[in-house]
Formats: sequence, C-alpha cells, structure tokens
Amino acid sequence: MPGTWDAEIKLLTLVDENTRFTAPTVVNGKTFDVLADVEIGADLMKFVTKHELFVSVLNVSTGAPLPGQPIVFSEVLPPQGNNLPLNREIRLPVAGWKASEGDILKAVASYKVSAGVNTDYSTSDTTNSIVTT
Repeated sequence: MPGTWDAEIKLLTLVDENTRFTAPTVVNGKTFDVLADVEIGADLMKFVTKHELFVSVLNVSTGAPLPGQPIVFSEVLPPQGNNLPLNREIRLPVAGWKASEGDILKAVASYKVSAGVNTDYSTSDTTNSIVTT
C-alpha cells in the first residue's frame, strides 16, 4: 500500500482478453490484456491533476518489444478532498502481434501521477508468459 502522498502500481499482470485470469500462456497473435491495479494515496488525491500508465510488452526471447509498443493510458483526474485513496484497475489490450512458439513475453510499466508541478512515479513488471500455437 502506498503512503498517503504516493502513487503505486500495486499489481501488473498479463491476462486473458476481457478477464482477470492470469495468462501463463498466450496464443500466438491472439489479443490479450495487460491489467494494472494502481493506487493514489489520499493526500496526493487532494492535488492530483492527471495519471498516466506506460506499458511495453517485451519478447524476452528476442530482446525486442512487440509491435505497437509502448501502449499509453492517460486520464485527467480532478482533485478530491474526500480523504480517500484512488484505487483503479487499468486494462490495456495487446493486439496485432506475432512471435514464435515458445517465446517468452513480459510486460514492464511505469506509472506517473501529476499534481500540479509535482510528479510521483512507480514501476512494475509481470511474470513471464509463454507463446503457444
């Protein structure tokens, strides 16, 4: 759990399309999702203006990102004076990619929360998934 003045990616995982089920394998070329659970502390929420998630899915076997990377999510957030943290699930689809059977995929992400001129960053990565046919 982040501090009241912090923001954090609490969990980042590759999941089957439109589910919350972790994808230990992904079918070559088939769409899957990157799911990020993020939290912004209650005090930071009083001044927040925007949050952004930058995700790249890497083919660890070849050392290259999948086509169309990075995937960027950006949302304007109004400041909240209700003394509650923000807990949000961000889902980003990964489509239009190809790899070889047996390749290993992994997502890496950075999360940026802006509060006026101040920013807070967090990073995370997923466990590996294997490409199948």
